[in-house]
Amino acid sequence: MARKTIRRAQKELIQAEFLDQIATRSREAGIEVSVRQCELLHEHIALMLEWNRTINLTRITEPDEILTRHILDSMIPARWLPRHGRMLDVGSGAGFPGVVLKILFPNVHMTLVESHRRKISFLKVLQARLGLSGLEVQPSRWEEIALDVSQGLTPRWDVITMRAVRLEVQHLHHLAGRFLNDGGWFAFWAGSHGPAVARGLEGESRRSGLVLEGCLPYSIPALDRTRYLLLWKREGAAPPD
Repeated sequence: MARKTIRRAQKELIQAEFLDQIATRSREAGIEVSVRQCELLHEHIALMLEWNRTINLTRITEPDEILTRHILDSMIPARWLPRHGRMLDVGSGAGFPGVVLKILFPNVHMTLVESHRRKISFLKVLQARLGLSGLEVQPSRWEEIALDVSQGLTPRWDVITMRAVRLEVQHLHHLAGRFLNDGGWFAFWAGSHGPAVARGLEGESRRSGLVLEGCLPYSIPALDRTRYLLLWKREGAAPPD
């Protein structure tokens, strides 16, 4: 009994320290998060590490690195995104940035799209664990929901996000060009290669009815390289088939 009490006390101490670290690191990055938001972020990380013992959700397993490379990298560019409306996160994986954005912006309705069976299972358990309304998991490839959108069975989205997914022409034309409402936003986490990616897709983005509103630089404390969020806005009607 004494050993269980000690282990529980140690676990609670580690959790309290990490909650404080989330709040401190977020504040240093210019982001204010509530105690409840810190708790939800901690739940996300704890469940991910638990599942990662048997499922390859992430190669980054040190809590400090997870906070830096996953949580903060999802949170910092959120300053440029709307805080309400319908969001679609494509290739959600372990929930970055989609779940983090939902925690930051409670009024957003977030749909997580993932095609890998085990990652879908993780996201559904995470969804139940966090208990957030307006968070749903779509177990499919984004191409598979295109028909529902084109037939009006699924409403279009106000924001589409992609991170840790290779950006291709079809994402601009068939995904952002057709799934977004007029005036909607397509946000792509481009890492350190933002300017080169933007230049390479300049012509195709215009043909897709998208206007590049910004190749937005940001930095993460403890990481040297400047990173970029590419942000396109959809104008006018969707391009013809």
